[in-house]
Amino acid sequence: KYLVAVMLLGFLNSPSADAAASSVKITSVEATANSISANWSTSGTAKGWIYKLQYQVVGSSNSRTSVYTKTKNIFIKGLNPLTSYSVSVLAYSGSLLVSRSNSIIVQTKDPGINGLSFSSLTYTSGRLTWTADPLFTGYRIKIDDTTTYDVTSAFYVVTALNRSTIHTATVAGMVGSSIGAFSSPITLDLPSSGPSNLIISNILYHIFLDHNMF
Repeated sequence: KYLVAVMLLGFLNSPSADAAASSVKITSVEATANSISANWSTSGTAKGWIYKLQYQVVGSSNSRTSVYTKTKNIFIKGLNPLTSYSVSVLAYSGSLLVSRSNSIIVQTKDPGINGLSFSSLTYTSGRLTWTADPLFTGYRIKIDDTTTYDVTSAFYVVTALNRSTIHTATVAGMVGSSIGAFSSPITLDLPSSGPSNLIISNILYHIFLDHNMF
């Protein structure tokens, strides 16, 4: 009786011959800066299947994130830009794993840098600003295509500039150690002549002190 019960239980929990002969395959994965959409197809019967999409940062030791669906497509958001993810789909008939898809690696896109501008502070320095993007963990600034600086805020004060030199600046977004594409370079326009704003401020400050001493 025990043997019969075990055999019967195994039969009830085993996929049908049609299900066993069926398979699931990812047909497309598309990415934006912070999302991916995946589509897959099945062969065979695939009746009543439930699908579990798994994704994981490539090279990460973290466990895979799983999302269940009854459809053959899914949209996942809240991802990091400039990051490679491994994506796969598991198909279940009831509680039984019937098929495992191929694994696809997709990289989320670079949202880019917007609103880069420069305003002079003195005739040798100025302030670079751009639109902050919460998807980035930092920014890399390149001055004159040679000198680079890494910052976490969406601004940077550039110093030691020369009015007789045409200086340029460009900025790229960063996520960890991954760096996006650099923006189109802009020219750092400095005053052609006259004292700097800083010098004027110092002159006014000393005039104020002299005036209040007597």
